[in-house]
Amino acid sequence: MTRFAAVLFLLASSACSMDLVSVEVETQEVCVQGMNVSFVADENGIASNSFANDSITMDLDERFEADVRVRSVVLYAGAGANDLGFVRSLGVDIAQPELPLEPVAILAYNHSGEPAPELDLEASADVNVADYLRGGAVEFNMEVVGAIAEQTYEVGMDVCFAAKAAFRQPL
Repeated sequence: MTRFAAVLFLLASSACSMDLVSVEVETQEVCVQGMNVSFVADENGIASNSFANDSITMDLDERFEADVRVRSVVLYAGAGANDLGFVRSLGVDIAQPELPLEPVAILAYNHSGEPAPELDLEASADVNVADYLRGGAVEFNMEVVGAIAEQTYEVGMDVCFAAKAAFRQPL
């Protein structure tokens, strides 16, 4: 009886720190591929476009602690461009129009102007974007500055993320 009482006492006194269920998931890299962005430059060689992507969402219960970070952005030449040598600078922000979150810069890049059919770029900000993904379709805002003729260009974009999520249900 004394042992049983001691075990009950230990369980009761440590119940606050014991988890009944604990789940942790981590991915090294998940990429969303094939987003196409069309834009037209103005007379100063500046082009910008905002576009939503409803395939990049996170339908995860609020009880999960999530940490999602953009790892890289790959841009590749599409219609109207043979390569991306015309790009002098590039900025990409992520926004969530459904939530009161300020847009956050995920990419800031300056390019030498060398011809390149593809730019594989590491994210310039190490920011947790999980809240942006929880709110529905995310919006990307892209600004390109360069030697761009006044015509329509299309650039393909892939975005790669790393993610961790944890769920703990206490006793």
